[in-house]
Amino acid sequence: MFSFHWMIVTLLLTYVVIFVNGWTDAPNAIATAVATGALSMRRAAAMAAVFNCLGVAVMCRVSPAVAYSVSGMVNLSAVDPSPRTMYILLCATLSAIVFWSVGAWIFGLPTSESHSLIAALTGAALGLGGGSGAIRWSVWRVVMTGLFASMAVGFAGAYLACFGLERLRRRRFYGGRRRRTGGRAFQRGQVAAAMAMAFMHGAQDGQKLLALLLLSLRLGQAGGGGTGGAGGSIPLWLSVSCALVMGLGTATGGGRIVEKMGRELVLLKPHQGCAADGASALCLLGASLLGFPVSTTHVKTAAILGAGASGVNGAVVRELMVTWLTTFPGCMLLGFALAKGLSG
Repeated sequence: MFSFHWMIVTLLLTYVVIFVNGWTDAPNAIATAVATGALSMRRAAAMAAVFNCLGVAVMCRVSPAVAYSVSGMVNLSAVDPSPRTMYILLCATLSAIVFWSVGAWIFGLPTSESHSLIAALTGAALGLGGGSGAIRWSVWRVVMTGLFASMAVGFAGAYLACFGLERLRRRRFYGGRRRRTGGRAFQRGQVAAAMAMAFMHGAQDGQKLLALLLLSLRLGQAGGGGTGGAGGSIPLWLSVSCALVMGLGTATGGGRIVEKMGRELVLLKPHQGCAADGASALCLLGASLLGFPVSTTHVKTAAILGAGASGVNGAVVRELMVTWLTTFPGCMLLGFALAKGLSG
């Protein structure tokens, strides 16, 4: 009986996190398209909701490696396997993620839900007395490798794409009617790139949050024990429900983050926005196929900086850097404190 009740509660809490992720993180995918005028906020949010859904549902069937990586990062067999502590582990983690995400949204700051998730899971596991053996540090190495590599690839890819598109714009659309139609052509290209970016946001972040659902199911089926490792198949209903909840969250908000990313960080022209979205989507596609759980927020921000390197707002960059640098220690300490307090 406990297993069933525990599983239901944790599944519901996890769906709350998925909704919040769509609400606070997915606007990164549409920020540049809204800022350049390629899409209105309402149309962009509706488009992002649809393509986020598709990204989660499709990628979980094609390459679910990211979900398996995150769901296997905590070695729950090293933690006290009583039902109570298993419940506290996930509750503390989810509380940390919701708190961090909503707090960042209030200030209009784009944060990485994936990294807050991993940090909070680590802190909660350590707080329950599992010691260093409760964490599979190989996943941490993959995460840190993916973090720095993806930002470098996003920045360089957007810079090179922007350089190429700028040359194309000047060569093909200089003067007369062809120049006037050139802006519209790049806006149409940016709409397509924004669709791809929204799809890949669902593919990446949807899998990380789906990992929590997998962990909940496995622990519930094991009666509170289990290792939380990878393996087995992802039920279709689980990936579809995750996709729908994330899409619903995407459709409800995110205006503050769109303003911060699309207009305050750097004001992009249509061809620059197209380069940033396209480079971000390709970077996330490669990471998803390779099984690297990277941050869509970090990748998209790096790509925006690469595309608009000459007009960056330094104050906003410093604000974002402080937020990102405090995500790991902040969420880890919060997860640790909640787990420690509730278990005591």
